[in-house]
Amino acid sequence: MFGDGYSGADVDGASMSSSPMVDPLSPLPTIAEARASLSRRMSGRPSMDTLVQQNILKDFGTAPGLHAQQASAHAAIRYTLSASPATPAAASCTPP
Repeated sequence: MFGDGYSGADVDGASMSSSPMVDPLSPLPTIAEARASLSRRMSGRPSMDTLVQQNILKDFGTAPGLHAQQASAHAAIRYTLSASPATPAAASCTPP
C-alpha cells in the first residue's frame, strides 16, 4: 500500500511522529552507559518531600497502593463530621 515511496511524512514534509528518528543499525548502549544516563536523569528528579510541599503528592505514610482508599476514607470522615451536629461525641470521633 505504501510501497510508492511513502516515508511517514505529512503533506508539508513534517514527520507524523513526535519521537526522534533512531538509527536501527546503531549499537545499543552498554549497561554502564545506560546506568550513567539513568543516573543523570534521576539526579534532576525532585524528592518526595519537595513534591509533598508543592502539594503534588500527598504524604499518607502508607503504601502507594493504599493511597486512594485512604483518601476516600478521609473524605468520608470529613463528610460525616460536617453533616453531623456539633456534639462533643462527634467532635472527638469517639463512639458513645
